[in-house]
Amino acid sequence: MSSVAGHLSVVPGAAGVEWLLQVPAAHERAIAGGAVLKNEHKTSITRLEIDGRLAVVKHYRFMGARFLLKGLVRRHPATRSLAAARAMARRRVPTPAVLGLVTRRSLGLIAECWLVTEDMPGAVEMDRYILRELGLGCDHHRRRRFVLAFADVLQRLMRSGVLHRDLKTCNVLVVERESDWDFAFIDLDDVVVRPEGTPLTLDEWCLALAQLNPSTPKVIPWTDRLRFLDHLEDLRAFDRRALITRVQESSRKRRRAYFMEEGEVEIDFV
Repeated sequence: MSSVAGHLSVVPGAAGVEWLLQVPAAHERAIAGGAVLKNEHKTSITRLEIDGRLAVVKHYRFMGARFLLKGLVRRHPATRSLAAARAMARRRVPTPAVLGLVTRRSLGLIAECWLVTEDMPGAVEMDRYILRELGLGCDHHRRRRFVLAFADVLQRLMRSGVLHRDLKTCNVLVVERESDWDFAFIDLDDVVVRPEGTPLTLDEWCLALAQLNPSTPKVIPWTDRLRFLDHLEDLRAFDRRALITRVQESSRKRRRAYFMEEGEVEIDFV
């Protein structure tokens, strides 16, 4: 089941220790059965059910001795993600609830981890949701309400002191309600937690917007993107033209990239 010897240990969250100890084996069974949300070199993600409880599991694979030794100078990405999720929960920034963290250690250092979070029924990555629900034929008033609703949630994130350094639309979950939407931020491996209310610099805002902009499908027109910027009150401290120019220039360097049903899209940003 595991690529490295060692005993399992648990950092409990909303789930108990005995339940969490079942996660590694259940995750491997899900992968073997093809129930995989993501399966890459360093990580894999599954959605599974154990004893009637639904969860999403992110497995951080053992990457060899060199990666193991990095634990001497820097926290493992799974423990950074756990700390970020807890900070966001305390500050009322939406992110899936943490059920717990399972680790396997070697030589006293974390070799691999399984980060377990609550499943959000009906949740869809924002890039996929936009393509499915807000494309051709969508009422433009509904699309505009969606854009401004997300601006409100983004403003809450930025004011919380949590700086998400991988803020692509595929790292935002959307759950559609009767007349509104819930959002949740995920993939918290590269998140910086600072004192609540710490103002963002122009560079930090530009980084976040230059990640969101090219990862947002082209069905969101420039008029709505500009309304989105106008709705972010904290941006009024900066020169609007200079900010838009910087975001545009950075977006072109990044290329447009988001996920469609048939897979990832990567085209020039225009």
